[in-house]
Amino acid sequence: MPTTIPTVTSSTRPGSPSAGDAYFETDTKKYIIYDGANWRTYNYDTIGLSAVTNTTSVTLDGVDDHVLIPSHSSYGFGTGDFSVICWFNVDAFSNTYNALWDFRPNGSGTYPSFFVGTASGFRYYYAANNLVINHNTSPTTGTWYMSAVVRNSGTTTVYLNDISVASGSDNSNFSTPTSGIRLGAHGSNSSSFDFDGYLDEFAIFNTALSSSQISDIYNSGNPVDLDPLEPLTWLRLGDGDTGTTVTDHGSLGNDASLVNNAAFSTTTAP
Repeated sequence: MPTTIPTVTSSTRPGSPSAGDAYFETDTKKYIIYDGANWRTYNYDTIGLSAVTNTTSVTLDGVDDHVLIPSHSSYGFGTGDFSVICWFNVDAFSNTYNALWDFRPNGSGTYPSFFVGTASGFRYYYAANNLVINHNTSPTTGTWYMSAVVRNSGTTTVYLNDISVASGSDNSNFSTPTSGIRLGAHGSNSSSFDFDGYLDEFAIFNTALSSSQISDIYNSGNPVDLDPLEPLTWLRLGDGDTGTTVTDHGSLGNDASLVNNAAFSTTTAP
């Protein structure tokens, strides 16, 4: 029995299916199931995502350590849609702003960044035009949260767990991050913005996730298998990883690496 659902396109559906045959159509992004007489279609964002076994995260001490994702042209979103998911648990607010992730080379230019801190809570901004989409409630230390940032047709929404907490107009034209993407550190690698705590289940999409998909991903605080949503990059941040390599389970296969004292930990979400 196959462990993954087989794929077809709308033009290559089987001509003589049996009742119960199921496929994922890659061009329409729909699941199709044959009921014995007709194909039934289902939107992929209405299909529940299954929970994954999550035994490992990455721990950062707030002093120059981080996870580094190599540059890739697919991360240059231009003015298009995108989504970024990251689970986090703050050990201590070492700085006013603590970087969860930063696409910017040298901390400047038109790239997305996400910070959490004591000054203005969740902060999502673009350095080039100083656009800030901000949530003013800082998280509690020692607690797991899921952060999500979604840009859809020029509007960016920030989620805390599965709740939309802030949104704003956003027509920024994002370039490819030439120095890679840092998790837990500022684009300039300045220690004054380093994150002190745990990161888990980081993912990048070149699509705008719907609110129902965000809710499915949050899954009441239990991380899920993101494969059906086709992430560009999905870092389990420890599960199945060895040494300093962080495996990319997304379509890019763009493996990341632990830098300096970043290490795997058994403290996990939830």
